Amino acid sequence: MNIYNYLIRYFKVNYSLIIAFSLFIILELPFLDNSRPILVDEAWYANPSYNFVISHSFNNTNVGFGGNGLIVFSIYLSTYFYIFGASLFTARLSSFFLGLISILIVRKLLKIFNASEFNIFLSLSFFIFANLYLSIFKIARPEALAFTLSLCLLLSLYYYLKRNYSTKFLLLLIFISFLALNSHPNSAIIILLTFIIILYFIIKNSEYKKIYHLVLLTTGVAFSSFFLIFIISLNNNVSLNDSLLTVMQRSSATSSFLENLISKINVTFDYFILSTRIITFLPQILLMAAGLFYFKNYKFLFGFSLCGIVSLSIAFIFISSIAFIYIYPYVFVFSVFVLSLLLGAVEERKLIKKIILVFVISVISLNIIAYITLTKKTYDPEINKKKKEINSLLPQNSTIISGPAFWFISPAKDIKAWEYFKDIDELKKNKNFYIINCDKFSNDNLSDKNSIAQFNLINSSYNADTLLSKNSNIYGNIYLIKFTNK
Repeated sequence: MNIYNYLIRYFKVNYSLIIAFSLFIILELPFLDNSRPILVDEAWYANPSYNFVISHSFNNTNVGFGGNGLIVFSIYLSTYFYIFGASLFTARLSSFFLGLISILIVRKLLKIFNASEFNIFLSLSFFIFANLYLSIFKIARPEALAFTLSLCLLLSLYYYLKRNYSTKFLLLLIFISFLALNSHPNSAIIILLTFIIILYFIIKNSEYKKIYHLVLLTTGVAFSSFFLIFIISLNNNVSLNDSLLTVMQRSSATSSFLENLISKINVTFDYFILSTRIITFLPQILLMAAGLFYFKNYKFLFGFSLCGIVSLSIAFIFISSIAFIYIYPYVFVFSVFVLSLLLGAVEERKLIKKIILVFVISVISLNIIAYITLTKKTYDPEINKKKKEINSLLPQNSTIISGPAFWFISPAKDIKAWEYFKDIDELKKNKNFYIINCDKFSNDNLSDKNSIAQFNLINSSYNADTLLSKNSNIYGNIYLIKFTNK
């Protein structure tokens, strides 16, 4: 067989993966650091990871606290900074690679359940465009790692059950649960789902002697939770009790169940339904609901639908309203599996299959348009050049203040967030300092008394000299201002 025929054959067998990889790379890699504003959380998590590389400490020297409690994510990001150097591109690259891995795992799971290559192709396309996937794996936040580990947990769960409650895979489940929980607490949704599934099969198959597996899993998760609380306490120099309160704020334990439930229903309407996100939220809910009607003849299709509904129920019961908007990937990924198996279930019912195909292609198309529109709106190919120009004007060992997001302009120059200083008097101890401001920071934080938007409060004591002013599609006008004591 010549190489041309081999490549053609390989493409026919694996085109779902090849096209999905190609789409993801083309849509993400060229725009990692020149579109979409930097989120405050990106710098909040990146700063301690960078400090670990240079000083072996997870201290936050940008905001002054936090961003260092999710130790698995911090170490993961530190590895990228150690190898490639600290930058926004590197930070987001760490999420980008997780996106590629997640595609592989989703495809592997779909292959396990005998989905056809075409159906896998549609599901992966739906996964990329209709699951906030491009955002999750573009932004340098811990959800990317926690979600990928959650997929690994589901894959390990399959082999654990397939191999008759294998002890080896039980230990793997405990280990991955530790990694996931210490990457982001919301991964507890998938961990609890795993517990429920194992309990179901133990009861169904009357394997009661395996109950100790659940005890071991629960013990492992309890240890992982305590470790999370301990690390937050250690890295932020707070008591274990304060650390516990921080973690509990992400659960519904800090308020009444009814109050929390009503709040989460409001969040669902405001964040998912009464916004552009409805073009992904509604189709995914419909798909998971549709799979429930196949409980008699297609147990895997029904199972994935039920997993999605149970995961959503877990989120409504246990996750706080503050953290509820971040449940998206852990719940709606099941719609991706449902789609592929649903297409297989209606293979002989041509009309229904055509309706599903039109529906899915329409959803994918709408999301492509939305993605391109948003990327184009915030695309600035010159933004890195502008940041380098700002960096060149900043003296080493000087006091530099900006919004947390602009820490990425020069990690080595230890840019401080306004929040780092307890009050203006503390800031005034400096004979001179630099402020990097922009229209976006000023507009977003105008009412925040602890914001860089309030820097005009110090004008009376300092001479202000604007060293640079640049316009950006992402941030509006960016200003570098030097303040010198009068």
